[in-house]
Amino acid sequence: GMTIAERFTLPEGFERIECEQGSFEEYVRNLPLIPYGEAAMEVDGDTNKRIVSKDTPKIAVLDRPVYFYTEQCADSCIRTWADYLFSQGRYNEICFQLANGFECSFDKYCEGYVCVYQGGTPPFKWRKLDETPELNYALLTKYLRFVYDYAYTGTMTSYLPKVSIENMKIGDVLVKNKTSTSKYGHAVMIADMAVNKTTGEIIYLMIQGSTPAVDNHVIPNPASEFGSPWFKLQKGNIVTSAEWFFSSDHLKRFE
Repeated sequence: GMTIAERFTLPEGFERIECEQGSFEEYVRNLPLIPYGEAAMEVDGDTNKRIVSKDTPKIAVLDRPVYFYTEQCADSCIRTWADYLFSQGRYNEICFQLANGFECSFDKYCEGYVCVYQGGTPPFKWRKLDETPELNYALLTKYLRFVYDYAYTGTMTSYLPKVSIENMKIGDVLVKNKTSTSKYGHAVMIADMAVNKTTGEIIYLMIQGSTPAVDNHVIPNPASEFGSPWFKLQKGNIVTSAEWFFSSDHLKRFE
């Protein structure tokens, strides 16, 4: 299969949760993948060139290359939401909160402005360009490259609304900020969900970017009773891998 939904079959007794046509859930579930077994690429921090990632699982790598070293875990979630809104022509809804709560909107870029960092208070300002640029994906990429520099797990944690575990949907994000005991935060996105209508059990897949910046990929689950990479939804806590633990308090949603 060449999409998330096509590649991963369901355990016996499960059926995929229905999604509305044109919804973000449908978009994420049908993200395209590179052929099975092909390696993910990462961005070398010194040369800013794409190199083969030796540590990234190969079961399902998104066919969406990462080109900037700053496009890491939270940024990959941001890009997915922005790409979806752009594909729907909902340009005025593309807006992300940067450090210090500054709202950086794509609308302003469409009007011929760019956001610049100036330090001090406030740390950001808008600068008008001489010409209004063409509205295309290259402009979105330019906008996102700036957002990646100043949006991170901490900003996502502060402004994205919390979602109860019972209301989890495809496209929701699990995000935690760095703490006194953890040098880094992390963010992953729910990529697919299925339900066993007899038992009520819910299972889900997740995708992530990482540090260094690497092509987004589905997270494997070697311990899964349903077969990798499905995870079982548990009230109270969600364990994504040996490296990261998320509680239900970390579940957020782009709106």
